Amino acid sequence: MNQHIKSIITQFEKEDHHIDPKRKDQIQGIAETLKQQHSSRPHQLIFVCTHNSRRSIFGQVWATVLANYYEIPLESYSGGTEVTSINDNALTCLSHLGFDVKKQQNTSNPKVKVSYGNSDTIRCFSKLYNDAENPSKNFFAVMLCEHAAENCPFIPNALERFNLTYPDPKHFDDTPHQDDEYKKVALEVGQELSFLMRQLQNHNQ
Repeated sequence: MNQHIKSIITQFEKEDHHIDPKRKDQIQGIAETLKQQHSSRPHQLIFVCTHNSRRSIFGQVWATVLANYYEIPLESYSGGTEVTSINDNALTCLSHLGFDVKKQQNTSNPKVKVSYGNSDTIRCFSKLYNDAENPSKNFFAVMLCEHAAENCPFIPNALERFNLTYPDPKHFDDTPHQDDEYKKVALEVGQELSFLMRQLQNHNQ
């Protein structure tokens, strides 16, 4: 794992006080549910947002990185209720945070490799939550946007679904605040997932 991303995670550990107490309770509830999953398999999380282009990508990337960092047996995926493509502003944001982003060219829905170390790579692209690349059973769905949470009330075969929603940075596209708002959301997702992983780490010790 590269040093810049490690430094961000270290900062997350110092800033739990930035998480709203109600959100902390919510995240601790998610952790308790995952702990109660009596299984030798890793936890499987699918992060869901309508277009699988911004917040759900942040969720998939951070959960993968943090599970690796804290040595949590957890696998992360993402999906949406519609297929579009990963937003370029989200990819630029990940690059600014220290990830190495390589996007497939000349396709309307490119596959993207997000690397955070020499051989640590996450493969991302916009897809439905029930895409063949995602688990079809024994998974938890984490809804990251209000629209997906409200318009996708039932996800077949999910052990449980959690609503952990974030504001949509797309509202700031093509404005002077665009980069700052994408970074703000990406770091908020990372901060809260870091808190979640540390609850699970305490359970595993």
